[in-house]
Amino acid sequence: MSLPAPASGLAAWFAPDGTLASVSTDGALSFVDLDSGRTTRQVPLESAGDWSSASSFTMSPDGSRLAANPDLLADVWDVGSGRLVGDASRRTHGARGLAFSPTAAATLAIGSGTGIVTFYDVASDSPIGNPLRGRTGGAGPLTYSADGRYLATTADDGQVGLWADDGGEGLVVHPTASGRWLDDVSADGTRMLLWNDTDLEIRDAQHPERPGVPVQLPAGVAVSDGLNETLVALFSADGSAIAVLANQQQAATDPPSTMFIADGHTGMLRWQVPTGPDFLPLDAVPSPDGRLVLADYRVSTDDFTSPNARRLRIWDVATGRITSDVNLDDILAKNDGVRSMPRFTADGRYVDFSTQLGGKFVMVRLRSSDLGLVTTTAAVATYPQGEIDHVPGTSDVVASGPQGLIWEWDMSTGQVVASGKSIDTSSLAGVVANPNGAMVAGWHGISNAEALFDTATLHPIGQPLPISDIGEIGATPRFAADGKHLVGNGQFEAVEWDVDPDSWQAKACLAAGRNLTRDEWLQYLPDEPYRPTCDRWPPGQ
Repeated sequence: MSLPAPASGLAAWFAPDGTLASVSTDGALSFVDLDSGRTTRQVPLESAGDWSSASSFTMSPDGSRLAANPDLLADVWDVGSGRLVGDASRRTHGARGLAFSPTAAATLAIGSGTGIVTFYDVASDSPIGNPLRGRTGGAGPLTYSADGRYLATTADDGQVGLWADDGGEGLVVHPTASGRWLDDVSADGTRMLLWNDTDLEIRDAQHPERPGVPVQLPAGVAVSDGLNETLVALFSADGSAIAVLANQQQAATDPPSTMFIADGHTGMLRWQVPTGPDFLPLDAVPSPDGRLVLADYRVSTDDFTSPNARRLRIWDVATGRITSDVNLDDILAKNDGVRSMPRFTADGRYVDFSTQLGGKFVMVRLRSSDLGLVTTTAAVATYPQGEIDHVPGTSDVVASGPQGLIWEWDMSTGQVVASGKSIDTSSLAGVVANPNGAMVAGWHGISNAEALFDTATLHPIGQPLPISDIGEIGATPRFAADGKHLVGNGQFEAVEWDVDPDSWQAKACLAAGRNLTRDEWLQYLPDEPYRPTCDRWPPGQ
């Protein structure tokens, strides 16, 4: 039988009602009856871009919606009217593969150019679940199994991925708080600071999806300026106080930043630091016991083309009284300002940060009592940046910088005791140490991935963990109190990774669905006798 077809057809597939559906280059959706060969319906689709660039088409199982990717956007149409549904700009950009779930008519899987697969509810126009992360090349065509339990993906690096709903998240993630981003986790692991475009909440770390205690914002203060998410909030180590910096000022023409202190349990506002032309804060950091708060700041004469603060100030949290204030130029000749977020040591006696002295990049330690100089360290080749952290149980501090570089100093001697480099050579924009001291995590701000390092050697541990697509929101991650989980920020939610090596074998077995073959064992473990490591499956051949 000869069936009518568009002169310039882009794609054809069997529709759920048994007809043959096709889309032409002019955006016409046609349905052909297979028995008669006649066109039963033709629907002009609302224009969404260059149809000739579309490479993926999928129809929902009830036939009510069509999705395609002209201009690499995940566009969705109502089949009955041909009108666009929802806002494609809110969905993953760089869409290269699309597939509707066969068992959930509104669930659309979107594969991106970075290899991440996200899920979107086209009925509510919102993301759902967690993205699938694990491919190192761009995701291509996607396909579900008929029962909807499995999703197969392809990638530019030649890998084929099979994802399952029976716990087969493998080495990936489990759901956290959809629609919110993480700022901090309390040291005891019981609370998280999570925020969205309108508010900041203290939530139960065991149930971050549940509503929490709102943090009271000063009058006129917004969590977001509508264009950039500019809020930084940190617990004190004892959890009694929260230091918040809202609307971080990026340029001289921007509105001034707002800094305030809230109760770490009730969220009630304690006091707000007045800001003005002589106090333009960049960071707000509480002391471990919650008694003090530190800010690095600019004054109006500072150069806004530089990201560095020139002054430090400490307040007493209970009274709001300034206890110390220092101009770095008075204690450090030829300094380049504060280049990393300053941090109190665990005992609260000192404040550490990085700067440039006479063209050399060093760590600096000041006394917290009066911000007097204690020491400067050995220099490194390029500048540390972003957040630094202290390694628990030691006198060491870790910091990161451009090209994936990371360093560790012993602040008691001022010497570099370890240095390393991430497998991802883009800049590391901040680091955090595991509470058990065994691991350090760094955030790649450009690729939005979290790199893991062994603390003793700073050798990378595996490939960086992708958190979200390139260019999307991110921040330095936080470890859970037990050190077994790492939480970072995805595009629409906080994302939690299992970083406990003791659990990785079981998850690897579930992801692989088999044991290593003897050849694979010989390649990776040549010095150990072969043995099955996955109890559920027979030995490899």
